[in-house]
Amino acid sequence: PKVHKFIYFGIDNANNYEYVKKEFDLLYVGNNWFRWNDIFNLVNDIRPIRNKLTKVAIMGGYWGNEIMEGFETATYSEPNFLKENNIMILPPAPYGEVEASMSKGSINPILIRPILNKLKLVTPRMLETFSANTVTVIPEYFTHSLELYGSEAEKLILKERTNDLFLKITDDYKFYSDICERIRAKLIREHSYEIRLSELMKFT
Repeated sequence: PKVHKFIYFGIDNANNYEYVKKEFDLLYVGNNWFRWNDIFNLVNDIRPIRNKLTKVAIMGGYWGNEIMEGFETATYSEPNFLKENNIMILPPAPYGEVEASMSKGSINPILIRPILNKLKLVTPRMLETFSANTVTVIPEYFTHSLELYGSEAEKLILKERTNDLFLKITDDYKFYSDICERIRAKLIREHSYEIRLSELMKFT
């Protein structure tokens, strides 16, 4: 009876990172921890439209030749495949600058470990990406996304024809950017740190 379900993190409502200059058409910020299959599929999917997504990069650890000893499966990647497909590999985002780093990309995907999705957990990345000044795209396997973001997030889901959404975003960037702004406002209303603190105080 004393156990409560509680999200212990929230979304920053103090900055929208509009000052950050766009450097990439598509960017993923995050270390490789069981993320290779997602990246491999994404790179293959966007091959036909690389004339629209010319600058694509991954910012994080364990995407190059480095492997974490004892966790070879979790940090597996194929750097030659990334190089052949003109995917830039950049160092991890500096501490405290994840959202600002994401804002360097016009489009950022959310990638989720299968176990976290199966348990329908909310992770910091699910909030951070919408905190950044970018258009967020959501994988179809993220089945509880609409519960978190609302029905308008349906327009951001990467379905079977992945390229269709990327082309729509590049053709009408403001439309999709405005959707992300409205979702961000919703997340701030429901998941700001002020909200988290008020919820936590109810348990005292």
